Amino acid sequence: IEQGIARASKTLKNVEGAWIQDQKIVVQDGKIVAYRVNMKVTFILSE
Repeated sequence: IEQGIARASKTLKNVEGAWIQDQKIVVQDGKIVAYRVNMKVTFILSE
């Protein structure tokens, strides 16, 4: 989630928040190897 906000903030200005729509983990050999998140980012458009 933190990486997603940081990445969005590189190209979007005025990021205000985010809504986590879905979360998923990837398991290999009985261990968690990755996390996946579907997120909607809220930002304000400026003129």
